[in-house]
Amino acid sequence: MAEENKKEIELEISGMHCATCAVTVEKSLSSTPGVMESKVNLATGKARVLYDPSQVSVSDLTGAVEKSGFSVRFEKAVIKVGGMTCASCVQTVQKALQTIDGVISADVNLSNERAYVTYNPSLVDIKKIRDVIHNAGYQFLGTDHDEIDESEKLRERELKQQLFKIIIGFGLSLVLMGMMYIPDHDMHLLSYVQLIITTPVLFWLGTPIFRAAFGALRNKTLNMDVMYAMGISVAYLASVLGTFSNRHINEFLDES
Repeated sequence: MAEENKKEIELEISGMHCATCAVTVEKSLSSTPGVMESKVNLATGKARVLYDPSQVSVSDLTGAVEKSGFSVRFEKAVIKVGGMTCASCVQTVQKALQTIDGVISADVNLSNERAYVTYNPSLVDIKKIRDVIHNAGYQFLGTDHDEIDESEKLRERELKQQLFKIIIGFGLSLVLMGMMYIPDHDMHLLSYVQLIITTPVLFWLGTPIFRAAFGALRNKTLNMDVMYAMGISVAYLASVLGTFSNRHINEFLDES
């Protein structure tokens, strides 16, 4: 069997009290199709299993342990997730978490902005869960078991950044509007100046929206961020095309 089809997992077994218990669990795991090797250590209460993920899943291994009369212990975490605004956001985060190898279950609640995750610590950790949430376009605000409430600090920092961006965006909008009232101005030159001012600010202010939209599309879901990103992009591209096409049209009319 190819090396890439081999995967090792460690399961924490509860309920074993003697060597016979360990042998029973080991036999149940070894008889599962796709399992190449299984070793159960009574002293540590853990089973180390070498298996082919294309033939058997972690749920199948858990079921094999339960059929033998024992149970598998998994860790649970309550993750604080920021940036969710609608049901589509919930689906995006939940789908992203469920694709992690080692996550047994993931339920996301929009009202309290929490993700309830059951996972196998031998395959996945909180750092991996944090990275997946970030890649999906949302914020990892820590867990409910954190000693320091990082969520409040991050939320305060985020609000300050948003306020700063609103002030900059509103100020530049006034500047762009004021340019239209400049007497005897060159429209060609003015349009280029507006393009230069608008482009970096647009992508700076719109980065969170574009990032969240990209994460949603990568997880094959559509949410409000995708629609916002599409609307912004279409409007911007139409303006860019209009800026350059108007110049060519005017030059053609002048030459005529």
